[in-house]
Amino acid sequence: MKSFIHGNTYYSHAHPPEELERNFVKMREMGINAVRVAEIWPGWSVIERKQGTYDYDLLDDFVEKAVRNGIQVCMGVGINDTPFWLFNAYDDLRCVSWEGKKAARRIHSACVDHPMYRQHMQAFIENITNRYAGYEGIFSWQLGNEIRCGHAYCDCGSTRIRFRQWLNHKYKGDLTVLNQEWGVEYSAWEEIYPYKSSEGAPTEGIIGHYLNTMAFTNWSLEELLSWGVAIMRPITDLPIFHNHFQQVGSGNYWKLTEPCDASVMDIYAVTYDEPGIYNGYLLDIAGSIARQTGKPLWIGETTAAQYGTFQRIPVDQRLIENCVMEQLGAGARAIFYFRHKSPIWEQPHKFTGSQAFLRIDESETAYAQTPRNVERFLQLHEETILKSSPVDAEIGLYYPEESLLLGSEAGFREDALNSSFGSRAIWTGAQLAVELLDTDTLIGTDLSRFKIIHLPLAYLLPSKVGEALRNYVREGGTLISEGRLGYVNEFGQLYDVQPGAGLDEVFGAREDLFYNTSPFLADYELEGMEGRAEFHTVKQTFRLQGGQPFMKSEDGEVCGVRHTYGKGTAYLLGVAPSLHFKIGSGKYDRASEARAHTSAAQREAVCRLFKHIAQLHHMVPPITMTGGHPNLTVRYLQEGKSKLAFFVNYSKKEKTVISLQHPAMRCFQLDHEGQHALRVGEDGQTILEIDEMSWKAILIEGE
Repeated sequence: MKSFIHGNTYYSHAHPPEELERNFVKMREMGINAVRVAEIWPGWSVIERKQGTYDYDLLDDFVEKAVRNGIQVCMGVGINDTPFWLFNAYDDLRCVSWEGKKAARRIHSACVDHPMYRQHMQAFIENITNRYAGYEGIFSWQLGNEIRCGHAYCDCGSTRIRFRQWLNHKYKGDLTVLNQEWGVEYSAWEEIYPYKSSEGAPTEGIIGHYLNTMAFTNWSLEELLSWGVAIMRPITDLPIFHNHFQQVGSGNYWKLTEPCDASVMDIYAVTYDEPGIYNGYLLDIAGSIARQTGKPLWIGETTAAQYGTFQRIPVDQRLIENCVMEQLGAGARAIFYFRHKSPIWEQPHKFTGSQAFLRIDESETAYAQTPRNVERFLQLHEETILKSSPVDAEIGLYYPEESLLLGSEAGFREDALNSSFGSRAIWTGAQLAVELLDTDTLIGTDLSRFKIIHLPLAYLLPSKVGEALRNYVREGGTLISEGRLGYVNEFGQLYDVQPGAGLDEVFGAREDLFYNTSPFLADYELEGMEGRAEFHTVKQTFRLQGGQPFMKSEDGEVCGVRHTYGKGTAYLLGVAPSLHFKIGSGKYDRASEARAHTSAAQREAVCRLFKHIAQLHHMVPPITMTGGHPNLTVRYLQEGKSKLAFFVNYSKKEKTVISLQHPAMRCFQLDHEGQHALRVGEDGQTILEIDEMSWKAILIEGE
């Protein structure tokens, strides 16, 4: 499709067939021009109810009516909707937890390592791809849907066999090397089971064993996707993608994108207390991958309405619109809502009912206003958006996947996740764009294009990352690290000193003591800026090894060090400013502690400090402005000298006023009501007012 893909999810099997025609008409009236189907229902279990017998009547009718009503189709290949007959044929098909419990979910329960599952899956992939290759109205393919959602690991017999094969290949058949690395005494590969398996020798606490089990778990999903795409490639030349979701242990987003034609993320931002932080973080992951691979950014699923359970709180339609508009501002080329109407067969943990564009009686809810407003905006500015691309980020943010995995077992998962989310939110509060880098990308990237690289809490830091960062600072880069950096290496072994990976030389300091602590105050002084901020959770003090202290606790302990290393500068923080920006509860939680240790003033203090560091190193936002607050997100698209800036205010209570000053540029307001000149203040600055829970988009044209 050449136009913006403004899409929806439609489970054709879960709606009465007589609804098809009129619901497609309603979608078009809302501005929907695409649907995705068959990624789950009607997935494999509905199409191949009996082995070797494929029934496409329902899908044929669906595609025909969609196209007749001006809607293009993303055809799903529902491989994780396993047919019942397969479970009946193979009693060892289900995933098994470390505790020996078999998976019971309607989907995602079959183990991707099972050889017969793969054999039957290949036949299905080939059949459905051949069926719809060249079919009028189909513009893309989705292979699977959030595969392994809810099952981040498996301990079935098939997985045990593949795990041993994977280990044998990784260690080149040398069990001695494995034993030395893990600190164990295995005498045969057959003795090795996945970490914390219900059988074999007990393994809990063997960090090398855990890290390798999780690395294999990621690999098995990445291999499945590459394998499936390779089957489809000779049959179709249409784009193929898989939609990722936020769950540690469900594949590396970068590697999952490699075989695909788009970088695709699912974002249900309204289900968290801090939707702006959550939405923006996932957008930056998928957008970073898109830029690094040259592939388009798509949103595979995003909230259409409230979505969830009996526990849900009211969700403002304006919040949903905010999230979608930020996705436009991040450079998305496709957005699929989930979903237009609740299906007949609802999952008991959802029971969404009226939490969709349409109620059960097909009357519109307030949420239907979102696609209508987005469509009005696209009618005016679609060409500008499609020609533009996100501005180049000057801040690199490390995505410490290995440390996140370790945190899940070592007890600091929540802090590790919140720090990753929050470190990105700090820079957003300073109106600066970031690009995320996983380990392989950081090691293989020319880091000189970043003026600053920021490390969130990274308890595990691979030695090669340390080497790359040393070179980066030596050649003139600026490195910022939060506390708890580099205790262990990629094998889970303790470094001789902390911070590890040779970074103690870069920071000019070594750890003195480390605490998990209640809130405490720290004073900082940094080239013309003094301040006091409150921090919590992490407190690390340092012994100086050439670095200069710039932050101290009230007790006089050094918890912030600045050091010149080569041509560059490094800032080592013994605190975790990122933890002031927690995302809060998930969609099935009743309450949250997101703001338990933070306030708007504390957030602003953190953003001021980091913005000051950015200014010291000659960094300014793509658009010069004053005003705003930490709940304001700014996204920038650029075409030539012109910039399109999206201002999204996620605050529920605060209106914000922004002043822009661009003497060589003309500013116009772009919104779904049209285009008109902005208000200019007495000082000549352009004044932009953004109400609570609303957005504005500004086109700044260069002369």
